[in-house]
Amino acid sequence: MGAEVFAVEFIYPEHEFAELVRASGVVTWRPEDVVVLKRRTPAKISYMLVQKRLERLGVVERGARGSSLSSPSPF
Repeated sequence: MGAEVFAVEFIYPEHEFAELVRASGVVTWRPEDVVVLKRRTPAKISYMLVQKRLERLGVVERGARGSSLSSPSPF
């Protein structure tokens, strides 16, 4: 996963991803919201990578799975 995380920064910078997250307007993240966000991401990145970026941004809890993934949103 480390190499994928490194490479994706060149493909789709995290600040652009953060803007997309902010623009989504989602407050309480559910797995289906992550799927929608992944589909709206202009770069071809994996669901797992989208999840990891959301975790790093503090939008979802680390390792969260299930009906609600959210942490208090910093956006």
